[in-house]
Amino acid sequence: MIDITLDLDTGLAKLAAATVIKAGGGVPVRITLSRDPGGAIDFQLALGPQSSTPAVLAYLDIFQGENSMTFMGILDATDTRLATYMVGKQTATLDCELAWRQDGQWQVAPNFSLTVQPRMVAGPENSQGGPVYLLDSNLSGFSGALIVGDKTLTLQNGLIKSIA
Repeated sequence: MIDITLDLDTGLAKLAAATVIKAGGGVPVRITLSRDPGGAIDFQLALGPQSSTPAVLAYLDIFQGENSMTFMGILDATDTRLATYMVGKQTATLDCELAWRQDGQWQVAPNFSLTVQPRMVAGPENSQGGPVYLLDSNLSGFSGALIVGDKTLTLQNGLIKSIA
C-alpha cells in the first residue's frame, strides 16, 4: 500500500513509511489529509523515473472518500509503460507526484520516492477462461482432491486414486 500524508497548509506530501510496491498488479493508495479541506477535492498521482526527462509510468486519478480527510484509490501497476521500464531491473526507485485541486486551483507537492519491484510470479490475475491443461509435472507429488466439472478426483502422489 502507498500511504500518503498530505499537509494542506504547507503542500508537503510524504509517505507514512518507507514503501516498496510490486509492478504488475493493483496497488492500494491512501491519502490522509492534515485537516478537513472544507469542500470538494480531487487528486492525481503519477509514478515516474528519477531522471531529467520526466515520464509517467503509472497514473491514478480516481479516489473515493472514506471520510472528509481520507481518500482511497488503486494505482494500476500493470501499466505497460511501467512494465517496459522494469524489464531487466530487480528494483527501481521511482518518484511520485501528487497533485490536488481544491477551490478550483491545482497544487502540486514536491516529489517523494518509493521502490518498485517486479513480480516474481507472472501471469494472469484472474481466469482467462478456456481449457486448462494439467501436466504430469504440475501434479507430481500432489496429494489431495481435484474438482473437475461435477467429478471429484482424489489424487495421491500425482496419480488418480478415485473418482466420485
